[in-house]
Amino acid sequence: MPPSGQSPFAINAGNQFELVLRRDGAARLREALAKALPDVLESPDALAVEDLDVLVPWKSRPSSGDVSLARRKRTSESMRRCMEGELGEPMLVLHPRFRFQVFGSERDLEPDGLLLLPAGRNEEPELLLVEIKAFVDHGHRTDLHDLAQTRLQLAVYALALEQAARVDGLSVETPGDAVVVLRRAHSMFGIAGVEEIRREVERVRRAVDRGPQLVAEVLQLVPQDGRLDDASVLGSVPVRYAPGFCLSGCAMALQCREASSASGDPAYYGSPVSELLHGAGDLVRAHALIKRELQPTTPAEAEISERLGALRMRIDAARTRCT
Repeated sequence: MPPSGQSPFAINAGNQFELVLRRDGAARLREALAKALPDVLESPDALAVEDLDVLVPWKSRPSSGDVSLARRKRTSESMRRCMEGELGEPMLVLHPRFRFQVFGSERDLEPDGLLLLPAGRNEEPELLLVEIKAFVDHGHRTDLHDLAQTRLQLAVYALALEQAARVDGLSVETPGDAVVVLRRAHSMFGIAGVEEIRREVERVRRAVDRGPQLVAEVLQLVPQDGRLDDASVLGSVPVRYAPGFCLSGCAMALQCREASSASGDPAYYGSPVSELLHGAGDLVRAHALIKRELQPTTPAEAEISERLGALRMRIDAARTRCT
């Protein structure tokens, strides 16, 4: 089975669906995108296509590193033309390539597509990532888990795009929306829709900013003569408590749980509670926001106060009626 955990059948189905959408100058893909974004794409023919698999194929250079660099440069140049007003018409770049640096290492990422809109939804230049998935669009009955995983994948691409733009000196706002193309039932036609990915972007950003992830990175924080059986040395290592993982296989889980509880870290309760309350910083402040005892100072705190504050009021009202 492939490392991603997907079955070979699912991967083959996804590849076949993408190939069909990209035939004849990506005719079916352009049609789906035009229907999803009628305000910025007058028709499928109004969307130019730049296919990097054709322009910079993998067998065109002496080494794969040369091809990777060429694809990244081509992607960066297209982004620059869009953001600086040199792109005369909307363009779809197929298989754009970004370099993503995380935890001290670099990885190249290739989304399925990147929409370059000289006059986007706010009449300003806009970049929209495009991801193609072969599972069927069932409207409001579409598998929520599949959509959530797709949004999370797009969030990683969004941060890679942000990094690439920063390296090139481009003023690009991190994408808060992306386009997901699903398969129409009983066919190989696509249905595109705009998905909000702001929460997923912040979730991935927090994960990247939290600190060491691997044993080798943790060991770098230990003094040269330090020993892992020394309580003072272990106490100097940042706590990254995740109940679902730590309690099942780490001898330090109970100590980390105590440290997480003492600091009021929302991670004490695990996901999704930690993801929801992380914007408040700690549980004490989150509780005050929910009770409306504090005024929010950030958009994340405002969301906590609005969503959970309203829920708390309804629960209190129901409790009053029951008693």
